[in-house]
Amino acid sequence: MSIRMRVGASKAQAASTRALCRKQIEDYRNLQSAINDFLLTTDTLKGEAYKSARAYFNKVLKPLGQGGMLLAEAVEKAVQKFPDQYQAEVDHGDLDEAKLEGQIARARQLKNEAQNIVTKLSFPENSLRVMSPNFTSIALFREQEIADNKLLVAGYERTIKEL
Repeated sequence: MSIRMRVGASKAQAASTRALCRKQIEDYRNLQSAINDFLLTTDTLKGEAYKSARAYFNKVLKPLGQGGMLLAEAVEKAVQKFPDQYQAEVDHGDLDEAKLEGQIARARQLKNEAQNIVTKLSFPENSLRVMSPNFTSIALFREQEIADNKLLVAGYERTIKEL
């Protein structure tokens, strides 16, 4: 299983989820209004059935509706945050782990080729010592940067899956 991040698809999914969450929030508000209407209009009705119904609406349904509304709001924010935070912290474009692995392998290959060329050239020994660490440092920096980006995306995916 490799990591793939498609920014456009993620943003479209966030927009679709946002619309669904807003509809749910509106429905929860309507439910809260109906619960409040029931509690207000049945106050004058007597009997154990009405008393039990009012208690159930007040202690179970009302908090359940409020919780549903809060959950829909949290999901809306989290789903929107994922592509935004990915773009802010990782990359503005898509991410494909397999492609990155290929780029890392190619960078290592180029680093090795460059080191071989430097070794074969008849530079004075001091020049060789100065250049070789630079090639290695550049390659290691790029590899670390790519690995860090993969870890960030994996963390975001786990966070979204936990929601």
